[in-house]
Amino acid sequence: MIVDYLIGTYTWRDAEGIYRGRLDTASGEFTCDGLAIATDNPAFLATDGQFIYTVNEGRHGGVTAFARDGMELSEISRVASGGALPCHLDIVAQTLVVANYGSGNTSAFPIQADGSIDACSSRVFHPGSGPNPTRQTRAHAHQVFPVASDAIWVPDLGCDRIFEYQIADHRLLNRRVALVLPPGSGPRHIADTDTHFYVLGELGNTIDVIDKNTGAFVQNVTTLPPGYDGESYTAEIVVTEANTVIATNRGDNSIVSFTISEDGTLENPVFQPTLGDHPRFMTLDPSESFLLVLNQNDDNVVVYAMENGRPRDLVCNAPAPTPVCLLAIER
Repeated sequence: MIVDYLIGTYTWRDAEGIYRGRLDTASGEFTCDGLAIATDNPAFLATDGQFIYTVNEGRHGGVTAFARDGMELSEISRVASGGALPCHLDIVAQTLVVANYGSGNTSAFPIQADGSIDACSSRVFHPGSGPNPTRQTRAHAHQVFPVASDAIWVPDLGCDRIFEYQIADHRLLNRRVALVLPPGSGPRHIADTDTHFYVLGELGNTIDVIDKNTGAFVQNVTTLPPGYDGESYTAEIVVTEANTVIATNRGDNSIVSFTISEDGTLENPVFQPTLGDHPRFMTLDPSESFLLVLNQNDDNVVVYAMENGRPRDLVCNAPAPTPVCLLAIER
């Protein structure tokens, strides 16, 4: 079986935009299959099945919509992202919601029936800062995480908070602080199970485990191996169907996997090298047979075979230009 992917990139070196990729699930071989369409800094991708959406991460940020014909893309609209350095987006209630890291705000855009993006319909700036003197002088929205059909959480690295919004009529409403994270942790991304949230702290190199029913913090664990004292920052977190949690470390350049115990806490960390520098993104293939890790600075996609929810044997190390996101595409 072949799984098709679109590869988001940073275009400041050799990359030119969004590339096509293919994973052979019989062998685990991954191939970067050429440029799908040129666009600047498509650092994160999302789809509703028919249309593709990307942030264009830059000081004057943008978001772009593409029509898809197989693996061929054509641009149908582009608008300003409502902030600086848009880094993440998702589709909720027929609304494209964007996290603007640089300006520390969340923006919403109506999606039309033809897939095009209307101008910004709602924009909310996050308040606050944190104790890190270089990374937390202001808010830095980092992810759009749906928690209901009409609600999202937005982890904010700059102020150690997760904000919740309701979405109605393409507007961001009723903002509240859903969680306050440990000072200096720098929440980046969230993953979850039916019972717990797992919040990845970029600056603290930690995972905070939160009970969904009570909102209680039940555990804080490091993502780094014992004895490591160099500079490192987490990047991505996933929960597997085999009841494990996996995270990447940029600096240590490793993958850490934990088993989830019956009470939701994490145990038995196991580390694997990423065989490249700055593992910014990772994802499981649809069957969860393989873990694909993208090393931004070494221009490669590394594929590991999965065993009992953990990455084990290396099966492929494929070149790809400045890869920072993978999106599986249904044929």
